[in-house]
Parts: sequence; C-alpha cells; structure tokens
Amino acid sequence: NFGTLRPGTSSLRTVTLTPGISNLDVSVNINGDALMQSIQTNRTGSWTNLTGDSFVVFASTPFSFGAKLTIPAGTSSNVYSGTIVYTVLEHL
Repeated sequence: NFGTLRPGTSSLRTVTLTPGISNLDVSVNINGDALMQSIQTNRTGSWTNLTGDSFVVFASTPFSFGAKLTIPAGTSSNVYSGTIVYTVLEHL
C-alpha cells in the first residue's frame, strides 16, 4: 500500500522476500491501472520498471529492495489500483 498520494509526489516502500532452503526464481508483473504499472524498483542500484523484472533470490537470504510509485504532476484526482504479482519458482 503506497498510501494517499497527490500529483507530483512519490511514495517509497521496502519489499522483503524471505526464501526457505531453496534458491528462487522470481518474476514480477503488475496488474491494474496504467498509472500503477509505472511502479519502479531500485533492485539493481538505479530506478527501473518493476513490471517485467526477474531475478534470483538465494536460499536462506532475505532480499530487500525499494518500490516507488510516482504520481505525475497534472494527474487527475481519482482512485487508482493495482496488484503486484510475484511468480516464484524453485531455481534449479
């Protein structure tokens, strides 16, 4: 939940994935309003689109990264919604 935002502002949340005893392949897709699909991540050290991202999370090693939603100036007031879907498979 990014909370209530006004046009021209951003909200940052920390995402933590905690694997068990296996390495995991993770892919990310965002469903919902186009505005929500612009969520970005700093997983690689710079801000890039989160949707379409994929990466490996290593066993027994929690992995944290930032997720940022920016509402462009001039965006009309409305309720926007979306869901971040993490598809997780065992890394073989």
